[in-house]
Amino acid sequence: MNRIIFATQNHHKVQEISAILHPDINLVSLADLGFLEELLETGSTLDENAIQKAEQVWAYYKMPCISEDTGLFVNALNGAPGIYTARFAQKENSLLSNNDLLLEKLLDHNDRSAYFETCICYKDTAQTKLFYGRLNGKIAVEAKGIKGFGYDPIFIPDNYILTLAEIDLDKKSEMSHRSLAFKSFEKWFLGQFA
Repeated sequence: MNRIIFATQNHHKVQEISAILHPDINLVSLADLGFLEELLETGSTLDENAIQKAEQVWAYYKMPCISEDTGLFVNALNGAPGIYTARFAQKENSLLSNNDLLLEKLLDHNDRSAYFETCICYKDTAQTKLFYGRLNGKIAVEAKGIKGFGYDPIFIPDNYILTLAEIDLDKKSEMSHRSLAFKSFEKWFLGQFA
């Protein structure tokens, strides 16, 4: 079994990703290892942030590791919130939630097209490799649904009328940007040991 450190403190994220990956890939969270330091995210792109987190964990443990960074990019807002997706309201100095702020900023826009993108960075002794997943869609006029988290209640994937928060979780995990990126990684990783 291939043991890989997943550079996250979020045990639920580790469980979610472990469920979609091949059983030969064993992800271990930073929390499992007792690593409590904050991971740096000072890059200007998803790639830079993912690489930065992987390098930080690699420097500490010298074990194969994987990290990810995800952003929501809204075309009418010149790509915002982008790399600040999780901290959008904080960055904009708003008391609104991330979702409410985004809906407010789009009130006067007809173009509601947007996409989620995930960048994964894998690092070991020999290499640093990047993998990507993207989900195209649009921002809804109002929040709907109770499944999922984050921007799920206001994001409608292309060819759907439901938000991610209304779509069955199994279906959502098949199409998600994060799932696509990890599946791309899985295909490459397992190919290394075939």
